Amino acid sequence: MKKIGFLHLLTLAFIVLKLTGYIGWSWLWVLSPLWIYAVLVLSLNLMLAVWEVNEERRNEEAWEEYKAKIGREYKEKMERKEAEKKNT
Repeated sequence: MKKIGFLHLLTLAFIVLKLTGYIGWSWLWVLSPLWIYAVLVLSLNLMLAVWEVNEERRNEEAWEEYKAKIGREYKEKMERKEAEKKNT
């Protein structure tokens, strides 16, 4: 058996209050616990997706910088070896 969540219970209470005439809110606000929750979840997912894309870009940039550094170090090492061979 599935448990009813707080937001669903709150929405149900608002609907009952609206139908019995205790509150005169528009249906937009009676159902607000549902759509506010949906907006929050979608916003959070969007923020996480943007963060993930930025994280991947930072990782790719760091990897490219690392490869370039290794390439420079290798090139310098080879140049030193060639210079040593010429000197001997």
